[in-house]
Amino acid sequence: MLALVVMSLLATALAACGGSSASSTASSGATGTETTTGGSGSTSAESTENTEGSSTSPSSPSETRTSPPTPGFSKKAKLAAYGYEAPAAERDEASKILERNLKARAAGDYATQCKTLGKPLVEAVEKSRYHQNCVNTLKIGDLLTPPAKTADTMQGPIVALRVKGPVGYALYHGKDGQDYAMRMELENGKWKVGEVLTEKLP
Repeated sequence: MLALVVMSLLATALAACGGSSASSTASSGATGTETTTGGSGSTSAESTENTEGSSTSPSSPSETRTSPPTPGFSKKAKLAAYGYEAPAAERDEASKILERNLKARAAGDYATQCKTLGKPLVEAVEKSRYHQNCVNTLKIGDLLTPPAKTADTMQGPIVALRVKGPVGYALYHGKDGQDYAMRMELENGKWKVGEVLTEKLP
């Protein structure tokens, strides 16, 4: 949860390092800016749909695997049709780690929040202008971020986990009636959170 002022600096640092697609999307999330579908910038989750890595998740034998869009979301929500819908076991695993992440985020429990993040995102956060570890960087960002952007919006388990290779998007209906997505990344066979803030869906 870093403020807008950090976003350009962190993005610049990542560009200089030639970051991967995972770390480039991390640059927007780690700066505490809640992205919206169709927003500007190359780090939007929607814009990365066709630029993921070639690795595959345990349940995905092929990058070309697809399934019908997850029902209950707007037709404009492209992430509802991203890749394929993961099996229940994977969805439940992702839901639990995301729930832990969002509760920690809302409570200001930065140590727990950092533990739920994928390695590329942690590295991106720590490359910010503050040159601090993950916990301290998130704490600084939280001071500059409106509380509404760090609220826990989950009201139950996620509706779906859409997967393409090592990247997934956890989709859920928020407490406020808004639909949300959170980027997830497969790390050593386990799902981790790939952004700091959720993305609003249309």
